[in-house]
Amino acid sequence: MTGHEPWADRGAEPGVRGMSADPPRPIPAPLTELVAGRFRVLSHPARVWLIDYLEWHGETNVQALADELGATQQNASRHLGLLVQAGLLDRRREGRVVWYRLADTGAFALIHTSAADILGELGALDHPGG
Repeated sequence: MTGHEPWADRGAEPGVRGMSADPPRPIPAPLTELVAGRFRVLSHPARVWLIDYLEWHGETNVQALADELGATQQNASRHLGLLVQAGLLDRRREGRVVWYRLADTGAFALIHTSAADILGELGALDHPGG
């Protein structure tokens, strides 16, 4: 590991699920359905951004997330609700304010790894031949 990789040391945090043991190979069909479902939830750029933002900034209220995302509170809440339903985020209510935090560091690890791979590929495109 190099630099700051926050997902690497978060697995022990109470209430935060992280990466676990390697799955059996080949991956059983019921598990492939669950994995595909995870990718469907992560298939919208706003949801990828929300997970990344919450990893770096920690628990944040819905209005602040909507403002940072440049979306309405209703639109942000819809995306956040899907992430909660998928088990990737936790939410709590404090009066009329709803707060969200990352519940599964595995999703952030997937996003982080994918972003790093894409940046590497783009760099290779910019500098062909090495």
